[in-house]
Amino acid sequence: MTLKPAGLADKAVRMRHGSSFIYHCSEGQAGTVVAQEFHDAQAAGCLQERFIAVHCNAVEPRAFATWRKQGAVVWSPFSNMWRYGSTTNVPAAIEAGLTVCLGSDWGPSGTRSGLGGLKVARLVSDDHGWGLSDSDLVRMVTTNP
Repeated sequence: MTLKPAGLADKAVRMRHGSSFIYHCSEGQAGTVVAQEFHDAQAAGCLQERFIAVHCNAVEPRAFATWRKQGAVVWSPFSNMWRYGSTTNVPAAIEAGLTVCLGSDWGPSGTRSGLGGLKVARLVSDDHGWGLSDSDLVRMVTTNP
């Protein structure tokens, strides 16, 4: 559910007091209206270390650099590629110092398990020339989350 600015500001305050906030954020294609969800979260002060954004595939790569280090992105490559033909810019998120976790998304458009997500993540990384190692991918489903 997309939150209004007041709701996001409340979440930002709670994060500063130790809460975490998992937010379904900017799922869709870059350059579309859903990218605004990330910018609204940024304007409200949510881009903190306890902000966990699920998807972010509509986020422009340079926008990840505006996020304070120690935040996290949950990447669901199969669902993103199947539904939108594109996916989260994982190298940009990693370069910005964010933790990337691999998710399977939901039943209708996701994978049945983390293993399916790993398989697709390998294919996407290889196809895009990202150079994610097997160790990188395993960390995304084990220690990163």
